Amino acid sequence: MANTQLILHVPGTEKDTTALPKKAVREGIAQGQIKYSQLIWSPVHEAWKQVRELPHLWPSQKLAPAPAPRVTSSVPIPRVSTPVAVPITPKVRVAVAKPRVQAPPKISLRASADVQPEATVPRIHENQPAPVPVAVPVPMVRAAAVRTESDHLVVEEESGPPFVKWICIGVGSLLVLILGGNYLMVGHPVASRLAQTSYGKVSVYSHLGAFMQPGDLALHVPASSELNESNFAGFLVALAQSSSSRPFGGEAFERVSLTPGWTGRYSFDGQAWRDLGKMGGQDAQTQKDFILNQVDDASGQPLAGTTTDEGAREKVWEKFVQDFSRS
Repeated sequence: MANTQLILHVPGTEKDTTALPKKAVREGIAQGQIKYSQLIWSPVHEAWKQVRELPHLWPSQKLAPAPAPRVTSSVPIPRVSTPVAVPITPKVRVAVAKPRVQAPPKISLRASADVQPEATVPRIHENQPAPVPVAVPVPMVRAAAVRTESDHLVVEEESGPPFVKWICIGVGSLLVLILGGNYLMVGHPVASRLAQTSYGKVSVYSHLGAFMQPGDLALHVPASSELNESNFAGFLVALAQSSSSRPFGGEAFERVSLTPGWTGRYSFDGQAWRDLGKMGGQDAQTQKDFILNQVDDASGQPLAGTTTDEGAREKVWEKFVQDFSRS
């Protein structure tokens, strides 16, 4: 069994193949006369194999008999010639055909995910069967396109943010412009004017109605310990004087809402609010009576109604002031 004949492929020789005893082949490998790229017919695999694929022939392995070749009708047995001397380091070159690309078309993997390129196994011997197409799976690539350039593939990533992102950027920019415009045109001027009065410690936040209605003004006055029943009328007069005109044109607002939080509770007619701002020289009782006659509740009805009873009006005033004062 040690002298089992092995068939070597030697291109350029007269018959292309030669048969050598396994021992001679093993010695040729150990001496470097037969390279690890040399092709040897493997009856087990029924195909040509390189020496590096047959570890039982390596010098570090014990010599073991090769199994007898199986004869099948589908794979022809290569020709065997009379044993000859081992050739000196035959070189075997396997040429792999590269696909020709006439024009680099663009291929969208999303549109045709089932298209698979094919690779063929080149023939080594003229008696071998025809090459069999081998399917190569292509991974799914999302948000990318593939185009061919000569003999390689180039992946092009889709650039640019999606449409939804542009919408979010636009909406965010619009909100910033609206808030910034309200602060520059309304909030900051009102706070600056009020700071010049004796009520500079009272926090006031103001903006146009619904942030975009130039005819309406919203005033938010959180409850403050600086406000009480005795000075609340004077505070409203100072606040009206600081916010009686629109940012552009100087006209009176159509409506002014007043609230201790962020939900409207009270409101004034724009012209009545402007007139209140002109009552800085009036006494506190006159100012209070004017306010009770002009202020409406959240439903748009007069806060004091039509009552003329001083006791009832005083209770309405106390409740009105309680929303803005803090003990």
